[in-house]
Amino acid sequence: MSRGGAAAVLPAAVGAGTAVAAPVQAAAAPTPVEDAPDAEILHDNLTQGVAMGASFAKWSPDSGETVAQRLGTIVGAAMGYEPEDLPWEVPLIELGLDSLMAVRIKNRVEYDFDLPPIQLTAVRDANLYNVEELIKYAVEHRDEVEAMHEHQKTQTAEEIAAEQAAMLSGATPNTVLTAPAPDPQAAATRLLTRALQIGLEKDDVDWLHNSAVKAQMKRMDPSFSEKSLGFKSFSDFLRSRSDLVELDESSTTRMVRLR
Repeated sequence: MSRGGAAAVLPAAVGAGTAVAAPVQAAAAPTPVEDAPDAEILHDNLTQGVAMGASFAKWSPDSGETVAQRLGTIVGAAMGYEPEDLPWEVPLIELGLDSLMAVRIKNRVEYDFDLPPIQLTAVRDANLYNVEELIKYAVEHRDEVEAMHEHQKTQTAEEIAAEQAAMLSGATPNTVLTAPAPDPQAAATRLLTRALQIGLEKDDVDWLHNSAVKAQMKRMDPSFSEKSLGFKSFSDFLRSRSDLVELDESSTTRMVRLR
């Protein structure tokens, strides 16, 4: 499946290699050096990047290994888990996924399953069951996925991420292409709710600093901006969700909690 460097549908393989000729005497004619095959260079970069070793072969449907088994191996190697210890029902971001791990995982998944790229913001809240189903659908319906890839060449990164997140929730490319655009206000409300839940569970407190809540939201979705939603400040954004959150502004340190 062609990549062409364009943002596309699923988790972007990145690999580069440079062949360097050995030094030669000035009088000798330069000896052309053949570049190593791209596939071999890419294979080395990807396998070493996910700490699997060069002997780790690319996945094949004829290998007898399931998508779930290969996905567990890839994620476990990138995140420091034994595959059998991975909690599949827990969102990846709650397992300690950072940006480097995410890039390594998506590169290897994309390479192994011959998938076009996915926006990282689309998979942060997904769990491994979601990702497995996405891969299985893409492997079995390559024509639909390719059509969606062509469609997404005309979209922004945010629009692509929204469509991919819908697919992780069970939508198909056909339904995504015909679905109405997602409501950014509703998406922001869901993001706020989840950020508060994570913060309250992590710190075992009733109130959180509003700056800490915003920081958690940005970690979960770097594209979040209250100004893009029409609010002058994050406090204004919180006040607009007064049915969901309570904002304490009795001191200079503003605190917030779920109602």
